[in-house]
Formats: sequence, C-alpha cells, structure tokens
Amino acid sequence: MEDTFPLWILLRLLLQVWWIWMPPVLIIAFFKSWMYYIKRENFNKLEWVLLEIYPPSNLGNSPKIAEAIFSGLWAVVGTGSVKFDKYWKGQYPDYYSLELVGIDGVIHFFIRTQRKYRNVVEANIYAQYSAAEIKEVPDYVDEAVPAEAPSATWDLWGTVLRLSADQSYPIRTYQSFVDITSGAEETPQFLDPLSSLMEVLNKLKPGERVVIQILIRPVGDTWKEESQKVVDDLIGKPTAKKAGGVLVQELAGWANASRAVAHHTLTGEQLEFKEDQKNSAELPSKMLYLTPGQRDSVLAIENKLSKKAYETKIQFVYLARKDVYAGPTVSSVMGVFNQFSTLNLNGLRPNKLYTTTSRYLFAVQRAIFKKRTMVKLLRGRAFWEKGYILNIEELASLWHFPTSMVKAPATPKVLSKKGEPPVSLPIE
Repeated sequence: MEDTFPLWILLRLLLQVWWIWMPPVLIIAFFKSWMYYIKRENFNKLEWVLLEIYPPSNLGNSPKIAEAIFSGLWAVVGTGSVKFDKYWKGQYPDYYSLELVGIDGVIHFFIRTQRKYRNVVEANIYAQYSAAEIKEVPDYVDEAVPAEAPSATWDLWGTVLRLSADQSYPIRTYQSFVDITSGAEETPQFLDPLSSLMEVLNKLKPGERVVIQILIRPVGDTWKEESQKVVDDLIGKPTAKKAGGVLVQELAGWANASRAVAHHTLTGEQLEFKEDQKNSAELPSKMLYLTPGQRDSVLAIENKLSKKAYETKIQFVYLARKDVYAGPTVSSVMGVFNQFSTLNLNGLRPNKLYTTTSRYLFAVQRAIFKKRTMVKLLRGRAFWEKGYILNIEELASLWHFPTSMVKAPATPKVLSKKGEPPVSLPIE
C-alpha cells in the first residue's frame, strides 16, 4: 500500500537522486549563512553616532526646506557598491536613520549616522537652519527600550510599514496639505501633517515611549526606468520591439529567404515581405482618454521621477509599562501615517510579517516572538534588505521639524539665539 502512495514515491525518488538536488541546496544555504555572517561582522565594526537636533523657533510654514537637507545627504550614494566588498567583506551601501521619539511626554528629533558622516549631516542642517543646535547624545534605546521586552513589566505593539501599491506611485506629500477653504484672495494655509503626532507624543505619560525610525539609503537613478514603464503603460505609449542579437537576426534572414524560395518554386511569383503595421494603427497616446484620477496618477509619478530618492524602511513601536499601556495610542500614530495615503496613488500600511499581533495556532507564543523581533530591529537599526523608493519630497513630508503652526508645548525648539563673542573680548 505504501509503495503506491504518491508521497512515498516522491520521497523515494528524491532520496535516490539526492546527488542532484543536495549540492545546490547546500551551496545556497552556505551562501546565505556566509552573507549573514560577514554582514554582521562588518556591521559590528561600524562606528555610529546619534545626533539630537533642536530646531530654531522660527521654522516657517512649510517643510520644503527639509528637501534641501535630504538632497545634501544624498551625496553618499554609491558607497559599498563594489562586488568584492559586498560578497567578501560584507559591506553594503551606507544609510541614515531619521528618528522621531517621544519618551514620557518629551519629544526628540534624532539622526543616527556613521561618525564619518557627522560633518555632512551637521553641515546640511546648519545650512538650512543656522540657529539650530545639534548635540551628540547617548543612544536612547539603551534605557528607553528594554531589551527583555515584552516582560512582566513592559508590553509593546510594533510593525514595519510597507507601501500599499507599486513604489512608482508616490504617497501623499506636504504640498497637498493645504486649507482648501481659504478664500481666493488669501494665501492657502499649510496644515502640518505632523501636528497631530506632536500632540500624541506630548501627551505620553511617564513610562510610555513612541519610537518612529525611518531608515534611508541613497540610490542612483536606475529605479526610474521601471517607473517610466508604468507611466508609458498608463498613457499607452507604444514600445519598440527589440530586434534581438546578431544570431537571431541572421536566423530570421535565413528563414525569410527560405520562405521566398519555396513560394517562388510553387507559385512562380516573388514573395513580398510587409512590415508589421500593428503599431502604426495604434494611437500614439491615451492621454486624451484618461480619467481625471489616471491623469493625476501620471503627473504624480512624473513628479516623483523628477527628484532624488532613497531606499526606505520605516519601523514604529509603541512601548509602555503595563500599568500605563494605552492601546488607542497605537491607533493615533497609525492615523498619522494614514494621512499620507490616497486611493489612486500610494500609502503606508503595516507589514503583517512583522506586526506584533497573531491569531489562531500558538497565537501568544508567535506574538511574543514578533515583539522581541521588533525590539531587536529597533535597537539594532539594521538595514540590509532592499527597501522601497521614496523621493526627497516624500521624506520631507514624513520627517521634518514642526512648522510654526504646531503649538505642542513639548516640541523641542531653541528659544534663544547664541551670539558670537565680541572681537575685542580680552583672552587673558
């Protein structure tokens, strides 16, 4: 009976031909283990620094200035791109971590970077905010994010955010956060999308933490090719067919010649080859037939293509002592991310693979495992995987210093301007 069962037949066949499938499996397993090992070794050698930024009080009414900061930080693009360094030394492109943290009702803006890029970060921030203050501080995760969480004292909810659509489509940016009820003669008022987040962080109780980390890695312009294909498909732009290599063209020529000889032998007439008229009959563009939503999508994608971009990974954790843990805080923060979503473009949503909730079999154990995984991600800030593309306008929408309209009292600001000492000041 066992001999006729398909599963046993398959297992026996696999065991008999183990010498075929076993070597590739071992090679792949060794390669993945090797890459993890050398990446971990290289990561542990990097020297990181955490910079806390205290923005000036006069920040204006638009986060557009943050775009200039991200444009300057993009200068490290291409680091660690040599194949030898990647597969032998475990190097990978350098990246930054933009962090917005609320601890016990106090709001902090951090940028975590390698020490060798500290001057680059400070120069780009001071260039846009000359009155800002930047200080190197100890890493807050050592005290604010207990490594043993969840525990009898601490609980948490966390996730890694992903895009809801293809990365070619942009999320909603700050340029669309304006008061449309303003009169025609009035200047449209900017509505800061982070204002509600500042209020949530400001109202955190002692023992509550909210940590948002936006890991960004500068990328070249090769990503634009796929996005341009999306635009071409939307507008119905005809694409030229590739003629193929020299061998393909030569074989096609021999085939056409054979057809011509056979046709002449049978009919006595010359065979005429006509060019493919399919593409010529197609409309050059469907722009006139697009709906308003489709037209807006095309314009939005092309606007995204016009600016520099980063590979991005966003992770968010709400951590609190169990006696003050408040589930609605999670909904409030996720509501902030929902502001950047549009149905015809893109948005941010939790990745179920990392979200710290589980159902059905072994739900409690799986939830604990996911929570500990999120704590490790939060404390380590590793960014080895491939991220999704956000350009500098999208990043400026997600992470910027609160504009003047934000009135949360715990928002960090430099309240006094520091002047230089007078030239005539005696030094002895």
